[in-house]
Amino acid sequence: MYDNSTNIYPNAITGPNGFQGEIGVQGFQGVFGPQGFQGINGFQGYKGDVGKGFIIFSSVDNFSDLVSLSVYPNNIGEFVLIKGGELFIYNGDNNGNTGPNNSYTHVGDITEVN
Repeated sequence: MYDNSTNIYPNAITGPNGFQGEIGVQGFQGVFGPQGFQGINGFQGYKGDVGKGFIIFSSVDNFSDLVSLSVYPNNIGEFVLIKGGELFIYNGDNNGNTGPNNSYTHVGDITEVN
């Protein structure tokens, strides 16, 4: 048997490296481990401020009368009731999709239908 630890030709020239062999086939995928433990619950967030509430700041006879209303920034989020049951929320100029200056959004008809 040849002992690789003993070099009998210490001044010999080392030859070039041989060719690299082919890559072997990929092994099988291992099994999945168990699911980890669930972490603790996070802290509860702060409670928000109380909302504005439901306020009807004006009522008018028909849709075209919306233009005659005097509205102010503090009316944003408040409602206008049109005779017959149509309800609109005031959103401020160009923040709605109907009415004067696109300042209202139609919420719905609040009349009872039998």
